[in-house]
Amino acid sequence: MSANKILLFVLTAVFAALLYSCGISGSIRISSYFRKTGIENWENAGGSAFRNNYRSTEMNPPLELVWEIHISSAPNEVVVASDQVVYTGTLDGRVYAFDIQKGGTIGSLKFLYAATNGLSVRHQTAIIALASGKEALVSYNLYDNDYNFIKPMPGIETNPLIVEDYIYLADQYNKFYSLNFKDGETLWTYETPKPVRSSPSVSGTAIFFGCDDGTVYALNRYNGRVNWTFKTGSAIYAAPVLDDQNVYIGSTDSTFYAINLKEGTLRWKYKIGTAVPGKFFSSAAVNEDKVIVGATDGFVYGFTKKDGDLAWKFQTQSAISSAPVITKNFVYVGSQDSYLYAIDLETGKSNWKFKTAGRIKTNMALYGEYLLVASEAKNVYAFKTSK
Repeated sequence: MSANKILLFVLTAVFAALLYSCGISGSIRISSYFRKTGIENWENAGGSAFRNNYRSTEMNPPLELVWEIHISSAPNEVVVASDQVVYTGTLDGRVYAFDIQKGGTIGSLKFLYAATNGLSVRHQTAIIALASGKEALVSYNLYDNDYNFIKPMPGIETNPLIVEDYIYLADQYNKFYSLNFKDGETLWTYETPKPVRSSPSVSGTAIFFGCDDGTVYALNRYNGRVNWTFKTGSAIYAAPVLDDQNVYIGSTDSTFYAINLKEGTLRWKYKIGTAVPGKFFSSAAVNEDKVIVGATDGFVYGFTKKDGDLAWKFQTQSAISSAPVITKNFVYVGSQDSYLYAIDLETGKSNWKFKTAGRIKTNMALYGEYLLVASEAKNVYAFKTSK
């Protein structure tokens, strides 16, 4: 046997061992379903590097249910959509791909551990971050049904953010990473005092995330050096949401903050003042003049961006732990009361809601004319505006 054949055999055996250690089985090949369009993809939680949960699409209620599909377990925290294909993961370790037009299952992968928040897509590549295990980061070629790399690292609870040729994420052991998108090589790391569960956002040369120590961090995303830090009163689980001027983020200290993006100084804040104040676990949605966020007290809060005045608040019947999605005239909110609500952006009133089969705890996606929602009762839904 030649030296090249021996080397190929060894490499194949090593890769097979990696697949086995991750408990990987199944396949996804989108080559027959993938269609390039002019539609803006929703590739990560929040739909962009700003994670602003916003599209200018006109999607007025009532909505009609286009399709509903049953999955193997409760969904993880994110639905994404890219090039006419919908992706989500489940808490029993699966990642699914669906045809967005018909709702049929294209394929699925099965891992030993769940990707609780760890699924993002770019250029027909899925970056899958597993919450446990020793080989927790997987790069998968969706077009050709192949693995680009499997990176040994601790469990991950943040949603990976892909910007240019970089992947940004944090592990459960107080370390934030910048990785090479093509091969997973570690470019730099930053140590935090406590774990990071707040998914990162990017604007220009800066990257932002919250931490269990109650601090918002702004780093230079090319070298990991600290630009500034901002201290809140308790742990932060929500991803920061950005515009050109501010960082918008809620904390478990029951306060929502707008922070100057360049300087790290407070612009405005709002503290929930009820007798049993809710907490902000989920991210906000931001358009040109509004900031919308839900809290565990069951209220949706609508703020004016400029000064943080409370324009309105809308009450659901249970906690809100997923991000709203803003369209041209309405904001859509999922609650743990199992309802999807359409709320008028100007008035804060709702005249349409849809009852799903279970609690809504997954961040939604808006892709073209489709609003994609998952409920805890093992269902994924696709909605369109009724015609």
